[in-house]
Amino acid sequence: MSRKFLCGMFAAIMILNMNIWAVPVTLEESTQPESDMVEEEKPTVDSQGRPILADRESAILIEGTSGVVLYEKNAKQKMYPASTTKIMTALIAIEAADAGEISLFDNVTVTEEMLEGLDIDGTSIALKPGEIMSVDNLLKGMLVVSGNDAAMAIAYHVAGGVDAFCQRMNDRAVA
Repeated sequence: MSRKFLCGMFAAIMILNMNIWAVPVTLEESTQPESDMVEEEKPTVDSQGRPILADRESAILIEGTSGVVLYEKNAKQKMYPASTTKIMTALIAIEAADAGEISLFDNVTVTEEMLEGLDIDGTSIALKPGEIMSVDNLLKGMLVVSGNDAAMAIAYHVAGGVDAFCQRMNDRAVA
């Protein structure tokens, strides 16, 4: 599986998971003094009536050039970076495969230790101890279904455990 294909897949997954719709935005300069400007209510639907982030707990949409906040909902609420962590997990696994440390075709046998401590209410691909799955399929389960159990299996396969894998992610993040 090529890196280009996987990057495209990651982008598609992120766009699908964000559940927002692209709407062309233009920023026009106002001739009104700032003191006369009234704060407009941010829209909750796009120009075609589709909801914008209506089902999300927290979100912020910022116009990239000007930094103007176009939409926010509980923007200061602290959230866990689950999807970002999974993207980093995929990046580490793919780089390990590129370096020859592992193969995407390696079969990983799921252990109880890999599943220990996972939140029962978290997303998973329902891995069971003793189940065997390729790294390639674990990546798909982690990225498409957001499987926490698949992410754990990848971490153990690549680095031998969570602590070593976290260190590897931190090292890669500063690289």
